[in-house]
Amino acid sequence: MKLTVFVTLLAPTVVMLASINMASAMTSANTQTATSTTAFPVQVIPPLSAAFSFGLSLTRSTSLVDFQDGSRSDTLDYIFNPSMKTSFGSFATSLAYSQNLRDQYDSIGSDWSDTPLIFTFNPKTFTWLERNAKLKYSVTAVLPMSQYSVKKDQLQTALSGKIAFSLMPADGNGFGFISGISLGRNFHSYEEDINGNVLNQYSSNQNVGISYSYNDWSLSADFVNRTRWTYKNSVKSTFEMSEKIGYSINPSFSASVGHTNSGATLKANGADSNVDLYNENTSIVYATLGMSY
Repeated sequence: MKLTVFVTLLAPTVVMLASINMASAMTSANTQTATSTTAFPVQVIPPLSAAFSFGLSLTRSTSLVDFQDGSRSDTLDYIFNPSMKTSFGSFATSLAYSQNLRDQYDSIGSDWSDTPLIFTFNPKTFTWLERNAKLKYSVTAVLPMSQYSVKKDQLQTALSGKIAFSLMPADGNGFGFISGISLGRNFHSYEEDINGNVLNQYSSNQNVGISYSYNDWSLSADFVNRTRWTYKNSVKSTFEMSEKIGYSINPSFSASVGHTNSGATLKANGADSNVDLYNENTSIVYATLGMSY
């Protein structure tokens, strides 16, 4: 009888002590885990996200003046611009084909353009003068696609880096400014093309542009100076000036018309400037219809 009563009283006591010990052990384990987590924090890698977009454009361009001597330029350009934006930068490329329209039965002059593979680092963004200012860095590799580059120049690839600064209105309306400079290196199979002309080894482009936007309309003017150094250390320089009026039909479609003039930066004497806004021999006018998604 006494043994039964003792066992009856002891059993709940043992269960209570076991429960207390178990709770203490769990508390100690949690404390150690918290201490371990504090001493050696686990770094959580954020998932890689990507957003895809693309643009399509159709551009008809022709010489401003037709001298009726067969020298008129008349082309139709098809351009596809896919891009991918990630958390650490963006990738972009451009696939372009130019169709010669001077003779619909003659394919001479129709060709693919060389394809650039561009990676742009996330820009440094700050506000200045009530405008969004951005500093961008990008690197580009070129995949030779044109017959001119593949067969005539025997270009293997080209590598370049660019830094660009832009200052745009925060609300989208008003004046904007952009400027940039690039440095690059071309890689050819030989230092001369198939005709014996010395090829360009190094390149640099310097560009500056201004723009004005109001609601769905935009005006812009750009100037590009292209400097080239050949394998024989001679320097060549060309320019391109362009002006454009654009209209945003809706968030996906746009249209624009413009004018470009290009040529050698210096005249034949090597001293006088050859830069002109307009030249009846080299000026081109164009119209573009674009779509973006």
